[in-house]
Amino acid sequence: MNPSDIWIKENLETEFFNPHVEDFEKAFHYFYQPNSSTIITIGGTNGKGECSRSLAHLFKQNNYTYCLWTSPHLKTVRERIASEKGLITDSEALVFFESTKKICQEKKWVLSFYEFLFICFLQFAQKRNPQFLILEVGMGGRLDAVNKLDADLCAITSISRDHQEYLGPTLRHILREKLGITRAHKTLLTTFELAYLRKLTQKHCLEHQVNWTDLFEKGHLKSQDSFTRRNQYLSAQMYQILTGGKDGIEELIKDNFVQSTEYHAGQWQNNYWEIRGTHNVDGMRKLVHFLYDETYNKKERKNYQYMLLSFSQRSMKEMEVMIKVLKSHPCLFDNLFLYIGRFHKAASEESIQYLGRKFALPVVDDWKKLLQGNSGQRILFLGSNYFVGHLLHELEY
Repeated sequence: MNPSDIWIKENLETEFFNPHVEDFEKAFHYFYQPNSSTIITIGGTNGKGECSRSLAHLFKQNNYTYCLWTSPHLKTVRERIASEKGLITDSEALVFFESTKKICQEKKWVLSFYEFLFICFLQFAQKRNPQFLILEVGMGGRLDAVNKLDADLCAITSISRDHQEYLGPTLRHILREKLGITRAHKTLLTTFELAYLRKLTQKHCLEHQVNWTDLFEKGHLKSQDSFTRRNQYLSAQMYQILTGGKDGIEELIKDNFVQSTEYHAGQWQNNYWEIRGTHNVDGMRKLVHFLYDETYNKKERKNYQYMLLSFSQRSMKEMEVMIKVLKSHPCLFDNLFLYIGRFHKAASEESIQYLGRKFALPVVDDWKKLLQGNSGQRILFLGSNYFVGHLLHELEY
């Protein structure tokens, strides 16, 4: 664990959602001074992180300066605060952490984990005054800390049911929260496959004078396009709007230009492993669709000998649906296991054991013991970003 992560562990509480923003409002106005940076805010249920990093990659490749805010992090808190030069350094992070904590204590401001780090990011960005500020929404949009900044360009990648206890029970409620990042007379880009969502978005944009374009509505994207292609096409579209770039969209994305941070691969004791991040029902459906195409649209069949599924805290109904989606494609794996995780926000052991009994699936809590003695096996780990980060530490990746 590096110094900045040790400081966070010793000084901050774990993440929680806090809609009461009085102290954050005061801290924001104290620390933030507007500058000349063009602000891009990117929201959505799935894909907003990949889209944000893809846009940052395009800026870097073409010598533009930027600062990038993303969440959550996988291995180090420094991942949340970055620029074209890379992640914030430990030394700089510690300076911002200490000074921000001192002022908040003096003013008696109580900030959440997320709000504290975002305030530090704003100071990092002001110090650099980059051409572009890329802000990934943490959750929702309307009440998220990033929405204190007025975006010049917004994008929403997808809408599905997630965090319903905060965002509302239906797609309409969730969309309304996400659309809270839009501003009058500014541009919003979306990639909404459902015509229902496009109709609601059109109504909102007409009422609030938002300039809106949907890439499905325009025929640029099709239902068979993978999430990665959708996100990278969206980021390339944003890049063109922001820079007036002359390269066509397909030219910008032809090399699948940035690997999703929700995908990792490597070897462990002569076995080949992959980790794919997926944390909700819609994400699982898209992932299964992608894996099926990857397996059967090629000459050689590449199913997994072992598939280990882990869950973060969510409703039992959602976890059951995600298991059903996987089990409906048994051709993808030889053995499916449920994994009891020991990571932040992991689903309880009782929940995992219940699901194991209901779906007649074996439950394990030690993947190394399960795989011990095997060689040449293909292993796929599935779970949320919290699980991905935990597993990467275990794999020393």
